[in-house]
Amino acid sequence: MLVKTFTVGWLSTNCYIIGCEETKKAVLLDPGLENKTEFDQIMSFIKKHSLEIKYIINTPRGHFIDLAKSVVSTAVASWKRNNMYIIYLNSC
Repeated sequence: MLVKTFTVGWLSTNCYIIGCEETKKAVLLDPGLENKTEFDQIMSFIKKHSLEIKYIINTPRGHFIDLAKSVVSTAVASWKRNNMYIIYLNSC
């Protein structure tokens, strides 16, 4: 199993990639970032390990950085559209 943490954005939130080394399927968790450099680091890791992002999961934490996640999710989805699911978990 691959687990990689990226600290992103000016609030230093954590973004995670969790993937299977055998199947190459992966999850992108909380991709709230604010610039191309951060995006490129994440995409570089995905490409380096030949991962197929199957799910992008956005968890709300009650601050405005969550809005950036939809932008990143859209960018990743346009990069790889094969049977990918974008999941937004709502606050209770």
